[in-house]
Amino acid sequence: MDEHFISVTEAVGALPGDDGFYRGVLDFAPFLLRETASEPPGYYFRFRKKGRMGLPGPVSRPAPPVRPGSTGYIPPVAWQDTLPEAYVMAGVSCDVDDEYVFLWIARPGLLTAQDIAFLAKECVNKHASTLPDHDGMCLTCGGLGEATLVQNGASITAICPRCLESKQMTHQQDLEQLNLPSKKLPLLYPAALLAGGLAWGVFWNLWAAMFRVLDAKQLLIPSWVVIVLAVGFGFCAGWPIGTVIRRSGAISRFSAGTVSFLATLTIVVMGELLYGIGLAYAISGAFDLGLALQATLPFVLVQIPTYAALKFTFACTLGGAAYEFSKPKTKKMKI
Repeated sequence: MDEHFISVTEAVGALPGDDGFYRGVLDFAPFLLRETASEPPGYYFRFRKKGRMGLPGPVSRPAPPVRPGSTGYIPPVAWQDTLPEAYVMAGVSCDVDDEYVFLWIARPGLLTAQDIAFLAKECVNKHASTLPDHDGMCLTCGGLGEATLVQNGASITAICPRCLESKQMTHQQDLEQLNLPSKKLPLLYPAALLAGGLAWGVFWNLWAAMFRVLDAKQLLIPSWVVIVLAVGFGFCAGWPIGTVIRRSGAISRFSAGTVSFLATLTIVVMGELLYGIGLAYAISGAFDLGLALQATLPFVLVQIPTYAALKFTFACTLGGAAYEFSKPKTKKMKI
């Protein structure tokens, strides 16, 4: 981060915040300041509007100016179009949405830190009717004197302790509802493990059958294609397992990593046993447990390490997907 930007943050009284933003209050208006991702980087401000502050009713809009003696519409002159030439050369623009007034400076290097601070204050002044106009104003309830600056990602607001506590409680209830265990899914957990084991056994039996049908010991397929297939099928198998784990309520008693690891291990052991039994029957026409065990992963690892590595990749992807989808869902608190 260059010295020019640091000088600007000092000029507007901004302090380091979260997610690469600087935050502060300028003439009662909470704001975020950050460099853009362009090259060279520009600057942009996000000034939080006061909105309705919980009060019903439509937002009033100024009537468009009309030329005397005419009924025709005259487009209003944008604030940035009235700025001196130096600011125009710096690529200053302004946008307004339902919650924020945005001030963009495409080429801030053409302006001094004091020029940019003046520009930010002018922007606040020109949009004063939509921005907070009292110190310590809560932008949720409209109360005065108790609000403090709160940032959540790319959102900034001033909020009083009562409203913040209320929002936190509501957010916690939303998270609990989002991850509410299903009363039926605990019964599906064993079924999901069995289905995962069956899927593993069927997949690798079909893989072995392909070699028998083609009467080949190996396929002339690029290694990266085989790896992509293993990762893809592993992900597709792990996604529903992880969803069942999360919705079953198992992660409320044990960590998602522990449950996912045990589920994956169970699926692999069960699947390998089913695969070995199926392969032994296809070769000998009988359910030979000894022959079946010789086809499973621990034995193949010594004899055919590349084949075992492919299965290991499949298992790791399955476990990783199960873990990711088994973690409790979360969302940012809206401020």
